[in-house]
Amino acid sequence: MKPKTLSWIKIADEDFRVAEDNFKDGHYAHAVYMCHQTVEKYLKALVQELTDQIPPHTHNFNILLDAARIEFPSEIEEKILTLAPHYISTRYPEELEKLKEQYTEEATQNYINNTEVILTWLRNNYLK
Repeated sequence: MKPKTLSWIKIADEDFRVAEDNFKDGHYAHAVYMCHQTVEKYLKALVQELTDQIPPHTHNFNILLDAARIEFPSEIEEKILTLAPHYISTRYPEELEKLKEQYTEEATQNYINNTEVILTWLRNNYLK
């Protein structure tokens, strides 16, 4: 694996540990946000590895999926796109209060589980 790819993965893995810590501490909105950050960085690692290009400077998962130039299984793509909207909403106070109701323990656990599935698929298929 290329050194730049490994750099992306190292940062992403740290983000995922933060997501898990936030979940354990009951900070569910922040846990989901960090799941988004984790998947975003893994997608950037994938683009870096497969294309040898600097990944697009974006948080848009559709752009990153296209930049990777591979066909994702529908269940993986669906899990990725389910996380897509959770980047911006956790960054603004007026949205965060609303989201605290949406991000229950059960819902957040589901986002963490989906993130693990995505990462496992990426590691097993492209980022070995």
